[in-house]
Amino acid sequence: MKRVLRNILSIGLCAAMIVVSFVILSGADKPALTASAEAIDTTSPLFTKVKGHLLKSYTLTSEEALAADVVNDGAVDLLDLLTLKTAPSVPIVPDTSWYTDHESDTEYILYNAAQLYGFSQVSQSNNFSGKTVKLGGNILVNVGVASTWDETAPDHVWTPIGQFAGTFNGQGYTISGLYVKNAAANTGFFSDATATSTIKNLRLENSYFESTMASGLAFLGSVAGLTAGNIDTVYSSATVVCGAAMESGGITGRMYATGASGIKNCWFDGSVTTDGQYSGGIVGRIAMGTKTLQNCLNTGTVTSNYAVTDAVAWVGGLCGAIQNGGADPTVTISDCLNVGKVTVRLAGGAGSVLGRNRNTVTFTNVYSTNDITNTNGTVDNTTNTVPGVGNHSTNNATVNGAPVIVAKATLFGYGGYQWTQLDFTGYWAAIDGAVPELKSFGKGTPLTDFTGRVRADTSWYTTNTSPYTLTTAEQLLGFSLLSQTVNFAGKTVNLGANITVNSGDVASWGDGTLNKVAWLPIGTISVAFAGTFNGQGHTVSGVCLKTGTAGAGFFGNANGSISNLRLENSYFESTMASGIAYLGSIAGIASGNVDTVYSNAAVVCGAATESGGLVGRVTGTGTSGITNSWFDGSVTTDGQYSGGIVGRIPMGTKTLENCLNTGTVTSNTTTGDLAYAGGLCGAIQSIDATNLPTVTINDSLNVGKVTVSVANAAGSVLGRNRHTVSFTDVYSTNDITNINGTVDNTTNTVPGVGNHSTNGATVTGAPAIVAEAAILGNDAATALTGLDFISKWQMVSNGTPILKSFAN
Repeated sequence: MKRVLRNILSIGLCAAMIVVSFVILSGADKPALTASAEAIDTTSPLFTKVKGHLLKSYTLTSEEALAADVVNDGAVDLLDLLTLKTAPSVPIVPDTSWYTDHESDTEYILYNAAQLYGFSQVSQSNNFSGKTVKLGGNILVNVGVASTWDETAPDHVWTPIGQFAGTFNGQGYTISGLYVKNAAANTGFFSDATATSTIKNLRLENSYFESTMASGLAFLGSVAGLTAGNIDTVYSSATVVCGAAMESGGITGRMYATGASGIKNCWFDGSVTTDGQYSGGIVGRIAMGTKTLQNCLNTGTVTSNYAVTDAVAWVGGLCGAIQNGGADPTVTISDCLNVGKVTVRLAGGAGSVLGRNRNTVTFTNVYSTNDITNTNGTVDNTTNTVPGVGNHSTNNATVNGAPVIVAKATLFGYGGYQWTQLDFTGYWAAIDGAVPELKSFGKGTPLTDFTGRVRADTSWYTTNTSPYTLTTAEQLLGFSLLSQTVNFAGKTVNLGANITVNSGDVASWGDGTLNKVAWLPIGTISVAFAGTFNGQGHTVSGVCLKTGTAGAGFFGNANGSISNLRLENSYFESTMASGIAYLGSIAGIASGNVDTVYSNAAVVCGAATESGGLVGRVTGTGTSGITNSWFDGSVTTDGQYSGGIVGRIPMGTKTLENCLNTGTVTSNTTTGDLAYAGGLCGAIQSIDATNLPTVTINDSLNVGKVTVSVANAAGSVLGRNRHTVSFTDVYSTNDITNINGTVDNTTNTVPGVGNHSTNGATVTGAPAIVAEAAILGNDAATALTGLDFISKWQMVSNGTPILKSFAN
């Protein structure tokens, strides 16, 4: 029989008190239970803690509003309010009357803490197989701040529900104030949810779960220590603390059993802190079976203090490890997002999504920030061959697809809608000023008007088809999104039309007022674009990027070819304050060929190291270069290396040919002699003692202004040469300014080269310095006799020469 409880309440407002009298009626076969009047001091902290919380369909805001609500709605459930009054001082006596003599019933409803504790008591000897237990209202167990209970325990201790084989339906209600601190092997709201179990529609807030086991194997999660069944639509903001026990997760410690089950539509927004080996924002370890994580969100923190000598902690934003625990698991992770911070003490085994994979995992529409910190140094995942996965074993382990790593700010507001393929129709909501949230538990302000919003379209891509032709902004965004995990090796991507990503004035975008499409660079540091991109003479305009990632530009990292592209009215900024970043309007890093490209973009670089008008770093041990290309924008940097065409060339046999810079290069760094700025290239300088660069610069022209804040290492063509460079038919005006004084290049022994090292460096030929007035109009043919005016260059009436490819 289904058990039903109803509340009949009356309220009177008296000074600073609300006086509540109520009668609880049970089923027809039970007599009425009458409670005496209760008085609640509305000036106390206890009352203020319940104000503003949603109870049933209304919100408590004041004493008067509360009284008015009750007058207008005699069916209001105030059991939570009564529990709040009595929770700190009155013991919770387990109430099993709802179950006793009703063992044959298939459904039960719990309304208060006493009944919830009775459920725990009964569950120690009854697994509720084939039965459903529901919540009939919000239940408060303890008041206070859960994160402080590690030192000062609250009044009421929770005993986890025993091995559970039935269905628990929270019906959207909240349980708050649970406190567990014990040495049991399985710890959580439930200790062990078996293969036939389902836990759903529950909010678990302001709760604390700690396993104190110092050795052996223990499983800890706020919802369940062990899970073999299904968890669906559950939110937890709990504090999870694990000693040396092995496996802990925000939702569950371990997913086990050989069957199929999963965690769906769940959000962890608390903290996991552990001395154990496996830990994750959603689950610590998936050990066997066919398991799924679907529509899961982690915004909580995962901190591993595991520091066993010669061992590794497996820590992930969603899952600590997929690793055999008796039978090889097969796992699917789909439509999931991690924006939680992962912190470890060891150098390896940490992933923003998954700490370790030893078996089989498939990623579909999985996204994550890359907020990983090693408190003792850097995160050194030498076997990290999959983005977001700390350690991927190559010993019979399989990965299909890969997570997409994105900057957190990129996901804010409409960015989550634009740059992910998450299901915003069904499960996800774009949130004003924050990352996407699950609709079932939405806390932020949802954005609902997607009219005119550009969203990444990946439908044009199939793995066995090439070339691809992109004609819309949606398809271009889809290309960028795909490139985070697909390198396009052996494939060709063409532009079939001019594409505008954003409309507006690029000059205004640097202050952050742009609220449209924030660009996601094509290719990443770990997944370089390896195909062929052909703009076919078309123009991409309105690209806006402001990021703290290392590879930044229209392309982040490209070792394929880029050609026949115009990039206009665009803005690229690196906000990295330290470390090495690479920023260029066409590509942050290019180890392949860049041919026939034009850009008038604004390039702005913080203290990151290498920035160029077209490419930040031209690299790779092979032969490649930039040809027939023109920069007509601005480079402004606080970094060390900056150039109109390229910031730095550190290795390989490289060529700059038929290149033109009419843009400005401004270096604001004031750190000694560490600013190398050039009209064409900032520096030719290696990064180690091997693979030294050999560079040829020919048939090129700089008429752009170079401005520095230190007295040396600025060149109208090249800021610094430390290795081998050959100049043939290279020309430049000498428009160099030091805003703090004069340009004093004491080692400038080559015209147009700011600093030429005499320690093993070689220069063949030299740029020719010319006055700008001497190369205007037809006079250019006389002053620039080496330029190829037949096929590459064109004279301009009252102007300096330009490249013919972009004459129109």
